[in-house]
Amino acid sequence: MFNFNSDTNIIQAPISAIHNITLSDGFLSPLYSSQQLIYIVSLPFSTNELSLSFNTIDPKTYCMLNNEQYLLSGNVSTITLEVGLNNITLNCMAETGYNQTIYTILITRSQGKSYYVILNIIL
Repeated sequence: MFNFNSDTNIIQAPISAIHNITLSDGFLSPLYSSQQLIYIVSLPFSTNELSLSFNTIDPKTYCMLNNEQYLLSGNVSTITLEVGLNNITLNCMAETGYNQTIYTILITRSQGKSYYVILNIIL
């Protein structure tokens, strides 16, 4: 449903964008912007889980995490990480279903443990 703003005489479409994304560990690269749709995060081997939360611009927007878990603004989800690349998607849909924004977070969990084992053998 579109809304008419009588103060500005503008018809406003529902917004599917996210206001912010928060991670329990690591940093988004580049820094978060609602117009930026792909992010990269690098994490050490010791991080095997990551909590992710977000806030939507429109409180009626909902998101699907990896097309499996339904989340609303402010929900926290824990993600189990594999060693190597973990592809996380947030598919956000405005209340009407007309506007959709898909954010991708490419998280790399390092293979540090094998490096330390090799280092100890060399020493």
